[in-house]
Amino acid sequence: MALPAGTNEPWDWEISNRSSWRSWSVKELWDYRHLLFRFIKRDFLVNYQQTLLGPLWVVLQPILTLIVYVLVFGRWLGIDTGSSPPALFFLCGILLWGLFSDLFTGTAFIFTYYSSLYNKVYF
Repeated sequence: MALPAGTNEPWDWEISNRSSWRSWSVKELWDYRHLLFRFIKRDFLVNYQQTLLGPLWVVLQPILTLIVYVLVFGRWLGIDTGSSPPALFFLCGILLWGLFSDLFTGTAFIFTYYSSLYNKVYF
């Protein structure tokens, strides 16, 4: 119900923006942990529910990739990994590349999939 113009009633709550995206806190993450876990569970189920191996694929895929990298780049091509073990060397590269790749493909997906929402926002 709208109030007549000029009334000075106190606000119950106010919606406002933050000063910066860096102003999030660990307390806020902890307060909304149930929401974060629900999103993670939803994404996990969507990605792996219909697969043949299911959640085992989350662990199996990086291990198989690591084995191929160690065999191809470590043994056959003889790439020097210094004093670090080849498996650890290639695992670090796989993890960093996976994070980078998923970050940018996920961002592109969000912009294309939810483009109808961006058309409704006025700046």
